[in-house]
Amino acid sequence: MITVSVFRFPSDTAASDAAREIDAVDAARNNENVSVKIDNHPDAHSHWRPTVPSMASTSAHGPFVINIYTEQRSPDQHSLSDSIEKVLDKQIPRLDEFSPTPVDKMNDLVADPDDLLTRVVMQYPAPIGTPDVNDAVVYTDRGYLLLAGAKSETSQRFEKTGVDAVAMLQGSILARTRDDEAAKTYVDDIVAANLDRNSESTPPSGVPDVKCISLTNPSPLDEKPYNCIVRYRRFVVVVNSAQEVDVQQKAAAQYALLANSQ
Repeated sequence: MITVSVFRFPSDTAASDAAREIDAVDAARNNENVSVKIDNHPDAHSHWRPTVPSMASTSAHGPFVINIYTEQRSPDQHSLSDSIEKVLDKQIPRLDEFSPTPVDKMNDLVADPDDLLTRVVMQYPAPIGTPDVNDAVVYTDRGYLLLAGAKSETSQRFEKTGVDAVAMLQGSILARTRDDEAAKTYVDDIVAANLDRNSESTPPSGVPDVKCISLTNPSPLDEKPYNCIVRYRRFVVVVNSAQEVDVQQKAAAQYALLANSQ
């Protein structure tokens, strides 16, 4: 297991001080902890207990602090430190590619720059006030894969079909693929990947490019066993419901919204 956290500080100096202090406080929690050096990353502050199969490391890179915690099956210092080294080898270049938003410009960031959420049918009235980030949110492809646990089949599907953004609204999920053909492939892949527990069901009458599936043996815990996958041009939206007629109506409404969106 590897857990990576990145923190942003006001300055490089603040980040450097924080990295050192974070490691010192964590290491002081047990007097068996000993310092460890990470090859190719001499500025990383790291420690472990020789009898415990885990290691922690904290590094400063510019205004950022990278905190890594790794566990393995056996207390092998070389293997644990090698894992941390590999993470830093990947994480540092990603930070170099990133341009931090100035703190005074945070409120100017646009949550949905391409208006993807407006293309997703609402299943119930939106609450008044600040939107729930778990209920209405747009991710980049990489952000969504991190959220979903980066399952290999999802990652492969995104790469194959060129998904570059995902919008989630009230349980429905929209994916924007590379082009029309890629969207067709995306739908076919979803259906094929879920037929082990599902069977194809009846799509809404008169609505093109919709495929529906339902759980073959739903349990009481399966609150929404009916799903329809709606495709329009490069967009694919998955809607779900507890009732077949309801999911068919949602799918029809979703197709109409996509077809009439600019």
